[in-house]
Amino acid sequence: MLPSVPKKKRKNEAASSSLPVNDIISTKTTYRTPKYLKIFPNLLFQILRIQLKHGLKKAKERKYIHDRLQLFDRQYRLQCHRNLWQSYFTLGSEHQLWPNQVTKMTKTNEHGLCQQFVINHLTKLNQQYDQCTNELITQSSNSCPSTLLSLQNLDENLKDFVEIQEKYIANKMHAQLTRYKNTIQEKVLFQTVSTMNLTIDQKNIVAQLDQLQQIQMNNYEELLKLEIHVAIDYLPKQFHHLEKFIDSDHLNLSFKKNHLTTEFKQQGYKTIQEVKRTWLNFYLHFYELQIQEIDFQYQQNLSRLKQSLLKNTSVHGMTFYDSFITYMNHRQTRIEQEIYYEKIPIYRKKLLRIHRRHLKSIKKLVSVLPKVILDIPFNSFTARQLAYLSRGSTYIRSNQSVLRPYNQRMKNIKTEHNNIMNKLKNYMANLEDRLQAYLTHRYMASIPFIDILVLRKTDKSGVLHIGQAIDYRRKAMEYRQKTCAYEELSTNPLNDTFYKVIQLLNKLLTAKDIKKTLEILAEFLREHHCEKINGISIQTIIELARLVLQENVFVYKNKFYRQIIGGAMGSAFTLTLANIFMWKWQKETILSKIPSHKCYGRWNGSEEAVKEILEAANGFHPNIKLTYTISKTISFLDLLRINDHAHLSANNTLLPMIYDEQQFFLLREKLLAQPTHKQAEVTKRVSKVEIINHQVNGR
Repeated sequence: MLPSVPKKKRKNEAASSSLPVNDIISTKTTYRTPKYLKIFPNLLFQILRIQLKHGLKKAKERKYIHDRLQLFDRQYRLQCHRNLWQSYFTLGSEHQLWPNQVTKMTKTNEHGLCQQFVINHLTKLNQQYDQCTNELITQSSNSCPSTLLSLQNLDENLKDFVEIQEKYIANKMHAQLTRYKNTIQEKVLFQTVSTMNLTIDQKNIVAQLDQLQQIQMNNYEELLKLEIHVAIDYLPKQFHHLEKFIDSDHLNLSFKKNHLTTEFKQQGYKTIQEVKRTWLNFYLHFYELQIQEIDFQYQQNLSRLKQSLLKNTSVHGMTFYDSFITYMNHRQTRIEQEIYYEKIPIYRKKLLRIHRRHLKSIKKLVSVLPKVILDIPFNSFTARQLAYLSRGSTYIRSNQSVLRPYNQRMKNIKTEHNNIMNKLKNYMANLEDRLQAYLTHRYMASIPFIDILVLRKTDKSGVLHIGQAIDYRRKAMEYRQKTCAYEELSTNPLNDTFYKVIQLLNKLLTAKDIKKTLEILAEFLREHHCEKINGISIQTIIELARLVLQENVFVYKNKFYRQIIGGAMGSAFTLTLANIFMWKWQKETILSKIPSHKCYGRWNGSEEAVKEILEAANGFHPNIKLTYTISKTISFLDLLRINDHAHLSANNTLLPMIYDEQQFFLLREKLLAQPTHKQAEVTKRVSKVEIINHQVNGR
């Protein structure tokens, strides 16, 4: 078995349980300020600004909030303890069974003393709660700053904040009450089991089962203690005896900082570590075998009891076996919870204190945990670096560029990023509204200013300069008159500059578009052997076409317009030029891929291949786009073309049309009156900002 942790003797410890109950609780309970109120005050007030939706810029406001927050925190803790002890009193008085916390404090199991102790403790908690409530009332009536929120809203927000910060206390009290209720339920089950008359053999089997379960729970507790020793890297004392036989400190006198010293220390450390690991594995294996053996004996005795109680039933109609199994399982669960939540935490705290004292000693113990091997005479690594390297190669980031391609690494980055962001969204869902309110107050609230003063940064030194506005205007006028470097304009030149920029951009776009069109025209004439048409050469035709395209000017409603893209609609020249352009498009996109030059090209390839051809054709020119349909039936213009097992047929279709011109204009006006998606988003944002401004100004 593991050695028990030594306990320090307490001074003035009570010698017996015969002391009066009033003397037991006469000591005053001290209130410990929680950590969230003691550390990081800037972070605390930053969170409170979001919670309260208030700036808290004044020191008086922050002090008032901090003092009131302490009172609410103490009130919340007292309320949790009141609820717990009130439940203790109600359940204990009813079942005459008190929790371990009460029996340890009273040092007795007598019902009357325990009941009186709980009553006195409840009275004390009620007095402290009333005192805290009176302090809150006194504080609110005397020193509440007028710049804060209303007292009711302020208290509600502070109570919610305290409840979030101290939620673990409520969970802890709930767990204690649940364990106490389980103890009461175990007592009820035991009374149900005790009503059955058993034979002597059956009673012996029940006693053996009870003893085996108790031994099993003791083994479980010892195993958990051993796991704690391993977890904090401090094994029991019997593991340290080997280090007394292998000690390399005396060798440092003969050859210091030599490779032999390093090698000897490494060998000694490795030997001790391996032996300790062997012993540790033996201990763990011993506990596992013992648990398995006891479980085997327990199941055998349980089977014997089942056979002997096959026909016996309890008063409530349940078999004694089922009632006994329920009781034993409930009891095992209760003991496991007591070990895990009450005994083990206390043992861990005591063991950590002992371990910290050993860490301060000069003699370092050999650990069973894996350590990095230092085969060097001088150690240049810090303890933190060595601890990280001791975790193994899995903690060392590998060269991802060698192991995985770029696309896979980017995919992993995106996956991990999305997972982390989804978790953050779940945890920070409540922060969004508070952060929105905080930022709105910070950026939308009006900032006071003094209109007769000007704050500017100087040109040379960069420091700030504060002066009167009238002096700034006077000095500016004197500077303009002295230098004569500026002239006053009668109109805003921004529109003219903007117009010139647009004209230059349009010329660049038009020149590029016209150049490509004229090159296609020249190619068409040369391919069809039209070097001269009516005595006019190709170069002359190209220059005439450029003149027509660039100087296409017209008048509309007493205003002059120039067409910068395309040609004049309805012009015979524009139609001819468009046909030549389509000739070039058809030649490079369709005819080069399909051998047939008929009206319908035949295709015997895959659907993916023809889609690639059509998509490539769509990239020839931004204004020429194909829409295609691949199916057994295709609608084109006014015909429905059908492919019925390689037999083509066509049917006339009636397309829906609007014959009334007035109906067309009404539909057009209706569609133009609808806002675009971008306009709707802008309107929505403007409305939201106006609402926020109204709320801020209303405060």
